[in-house]
Formats: sequence, structure tokens, C-alpha cells
Amino acid sequence: MKTDTQLQHDVIASLIWDLSIDTNRIRVCVVNGGVALSGQVGSYSQRLEIERVARRVTGIQSLSVNIRVTGAVASAGVQNAPSMRDILRA
Repeated sequence: MKTDTQLQHDVIASLIWDLSIDTNRIRVCVVNGGVALSGQVGSYSQRLEIERVARRVTGIQSLSVNIRVTGAVASAGVQNAPSMRDILRA
């Protein structure tokens, strides 16, 4: 069974790998194998793609998608949050 840290790393890596996803506005939290995705995207199709990519990661016990579709995503979206690439480097 994967640890929460491993799951978070795997979900983030999968999201980054999909170049159609803007990961700058998405947060990934994992607690006891449950993954929660939050943030905002510019279209419903992007939201669906994020969910599809996350569901492919093995070991996830549950998935909660709390991503708002805002049309054009404002540059001030998720402020002061570390980027997914920063999290992977840690």
C-alpha cells in the first residue's frame, strides 16, 4: 500500500505529465489514501481531464474533486501555494 506522500507524488506527476492541464491552479491533498483535488480551471473539459488523470493513479482509496470552472482563470487564483513541480522536488 502506498503512503500518502507517495500517492500525492504520483497524482502530481501524472497531472504534470498531461500537458493539457495547467497545474498552477490545482492543489492535491492526500489523507489516509483519500485524494482531494481543489483549485480552479478555465473549462469543464479541463476539470474532467484532471479527474480522469487522477483516477488512473493506482492506490487511491477515494477521490474528491473540488475544482471550480471559472472560464478564464485569473492569474491571482491560488496564491502563495507551492507549485506541483516544487512539491515533487521536495
